[in-house]
Amino acid sequence: MEITPVDSTSGGVDTFGADLGVGILLPGDAERIAESIRGFSVREVGSSAWMRQHEALEKANLQAHANARGNRDPFVMEAMLTFDKMTVLIHELMAVEAWREFVFPLLRSGGAVERNGLRLYYTFYHEATLVNLLEVFLYHDYACEAAGDALIDLVDYCCRKVSWLVMRGATPAEAKKSREEIVAEMRGDGDGDGDGGAKSVAARDMEARLNDIEYRCAVTAVSLLRYITEHIAKLPLGVMGRVLDTHDVMIMMVPLIENPPWTRRTPEGTWQKFDEQKWSDVAPVDLLRLTKTEGQVWLILYNLMCDKDCRAKYYFHSSRKGAIMRLRKYMNELLLDQLPPLAEVQRYLDELAIMETPAPTAVGGAMSAAGLVLEAVPVLRDTLLRDQDWDDVAEFQLRESFPSGGDAADDDLRRLAAMYSDDGVADIMDPAGRRAMAAAEAAAEAEAAAASGGSGGGAGGAKKKNKGMKGKKGRGGPREGGAEEKKEA
Repeated sequence: MEITPVDSTSGGVDTFGADLGVGILLPGDAERIAESIRGFSVREVGSSAWMRQHEALEKANLQAHANARGNRDPFVMEAMLTFDKMTVLIHELMAVEAWREFVFPLLRSGGAVERNGLRLYYTFYHEATLVNLLEVFLYHDYACEAAGDALIDLVDYCCRKVSWLVMRGATPAEAKKSREEIVAEMRGDGDGDGDGGAKSVAARDMEARLNDIEYRCAVTAVSLLRYITEHIAKLPLGVMGRVLDTHDVMIMMVPLIENPPWTRRTPEGTWQKFDEQKWSDVAPVDLLRLTKTEGQVWLILYNLMCDKDCRAKYYFHSSRKGAIMRLRKYMNELLLDQLPPLAEVQRYLDELAIMETPAPTAVGGAMSAAGLVLEAVPVLRDTLLRDQDWDDVAEFQLRESFPSGGDAADDDLRRLAAMYSDDGVADIMDPAGRRAMAAAEAAAEAEAAAASGGSGGGAGGAKKKNKGMKGKKGRGGPREGGAEEKKEA
């Protein structure tokens, strides 16, 4: 079933007479979206029907964050729970991740980046939309419970993202470029190789955008893990086993504290931290001041170390003890003043310091100590990946979803651009999103300038696209909407 079209509104009043403020959805719109969303296969990712669902979910995501920030009725989440769509949302996240991992490299080699750059960008951005939406929902324990066994797939996803974050580190600081410099690069003036230079710049630009999306998704995955561990006592036992044994999330958090990927130093020597989905300058004297993102890591450790069920099921050996004890040097008065509940973590580490633990080779009793007999498997991802011919999927998508006509004649992109330029959407976006919209205008101008070097028809198509794509990037990536309403532990 295709997504039900919804009308954008710039405000309204709910059924109880409460002012909804500026928004783009009313409760009835949210219910129609929730009722109509469905799971797509990897082959269908990027299709017109899939793009319509992406548009609807992006509206739901923006409205859900606005409701959370304004402490208003969470009618978007209630609609999703009413129609039992938590599993569908996680399924969609697994599908777009599999597409990015297995299909996109084949599309890139087929020239889709140069022809369909914007459509590819929106397809990638769907992952950010979904993790944003889940971040708002999973703050609530009953939404976590509603996801059920699908949380096993989500835990696996989050741990893959955290592993990527640990290996990659902080995003390098790059010199800012003016509109004129971007246009010159797209024309190939800097490289001196004409169209080839423009194509290579398009590929590099796409790579930079996709890395930025993946980084933001990885940071948001840490927040998702925090909410899952916070409600872990109410979740299926397979989720706890996945967190404690399969991925050993407690140990996984240690390198995030030792070498935080959300702190970097610019070439000019300025320290920056990534918080509220943007990089901000930080004075050296404030480097030890916790951001919300850094606080999520410590809260994950607090949830796992201080929950009696987790402590009973976690099997300690000398290797695990050695890794966890590396955290002890970070426990200081400044940290405890900012997060007082961490005093219990400090006490736990003091107890662990005098505990006798077996060697890591003596793990025969690990599974019995954890009380596990069978291990739950990630059904959603396994189903999506089973018996797939990725070359065939890529050929189908190059023919149907990312055709040779390119972005200029793409009706789906014009519809998405119209959504992002809507007054209600512009008002509901955060400052980072508005900056991204300005950057998108510069990119559209650059693409139009690059196309103007070709035939007259191509230039005309580029101008038309430039006019319709205003604000095409939308927000700057996943936002910490759920973290804004973080509870005082």
